[in-house]
Amino acid sequence: MAESGFAGFEATSWYGLMAPAATPMSIIRRLHQETTKVLALPNLRRKFDELDMQPIGNSPEEFASAIQTENPH
Repeated sequence: MAESGFAGFEATSWYGLMAPAATPMSIIRRLHQETTKVLALPNLRRKFDELDMQPIGNSPEEFASAIQTENPH
């Protein structure tokens, strides 16, 4: 971006697991629980490190808040 004249510009990307809006909260909680287990696996952590990625595994509420912050419309 600096080469295009946007000094100090920072771009990031993120990935998230989502479900349809009508998904029961019990299912959302279970998906979160199982996802955080997988994100903690040593071989997966190593792969994330190799890719310079930082898995977060935050709560469904925290993820919803992050999405709202990114796109307040």
